[in-house]
Amino acid sequence: MSSFNLSATSLGKQVFSRRNVGQFGMVGLVLALLAVFGLVNAEFFSVFFSSGNVANIGRQTTLLLLTAFAMTFVILVGEIDISIGAIASLAGVLIVSLMNGGWPFPLAVLAGLGLGALVGLLNGLITVKGQIPSFIVTLGTLSIVSGLALAMTSGSTIRFSNDAYRDFFARGVLDLGITQIPAPTLLTIALFLLLNFLLTRTRFGANVYAVGGGAASARLAGIRVDRVKIGVFVLAGVVVALAAVVYTARLGNGQPQGMIGYELDAIAAVVIGGTSFSGGRGSLWRTVLGALLIGVLDNAVSLMQLDFNLKLAVKGATIILAVLVDYYSRGETRS
Repeated sequence: MSSFNLSATSLGKQVFSRRNVGQFGMVGLVLALLAVFGLVNAEFFSVFFSSGNVANIGRQTTLLLLTAFAMTFVILVGEIDISIGAIASLAGVLIVSLMNGGWPFPLAVLAGLGLGALVGLLNGLITVKGQIPSFIVTLGTLSIVSGLALAMTSGSTIRFSNDAYRDFFARGVLDLGITQIPAPTLLTIALFLLLNFLLTRTRFGANVYAVGGGAASARLAGIRVDRVKIGVFVLAGVVVALAAVVYTARLGNGQPQGMIGYELDAIAAVVIGGTSFSGGRGSLWRTVLGALLIGVLDNAVSLMQLDFNLKLAVKGATIILAVLVDYYSRGETRS
């Protein structure tokens, strides 16, 4: 009997080890929440797992994935960027305005991506050269960029009509016979493959991890820390501008504050996916998992017809739990 108790205790320690909790803790919590919803509402699972609802979760998660990819790089170097939603909104407004002014949509898209890169460059330069915390810098950028977007549109939504643009980035599908893959999903997959290669197979990606693991040690190793951090902010600006392309193509308009708020969901997706908030540890695969968990959570709460404010409370509690899980899992490496 004592040997059985000892084995059970050992198994429990292995299951709830800091490493396992860090990797699978949030998955377990979300699954537990879904189980509670299923117990409260007998019809929940039949609706939740229907093919139409699963496809809806995929569509809803696309924009979150794009913004979360950008946030992953920023957090991996130990920084934060709360301006990405505002950057995306301004880029979207610019793209729509240029198309309404007669620009071909490829040139308008390039201009939007260039704007994202420029704002990201400013964020990086001020953070690194001014030695100002990135939270403060990007908080200021958020206000500036939001103001510019509102000034450009007089606070109104800008509509446009460009079927080629909308078909290419939102309404088009790849027909594989047994299934159809929407254009935004294809774009997201392609971007994931590109960014994952950059992060895992290039010197720049290795430097990102090194800088996030310890800037001082990275400098001693000969890594140009300032350049890496600036490059990450520029990359983030370009990626969220690409998210703005999908957003405007899907809606058929540009909204000066349409994507503000995505930065918080992006942070949640990155942290819930298991990327360390302190930098240096994580991956885009984990971000995909985190974004899907956020999408599942949002969808489940909506199916339960909970009050919108309660939905925000659930999401906020999830973020806090994710940070606590991250802190607990990192405790193993200090011991």
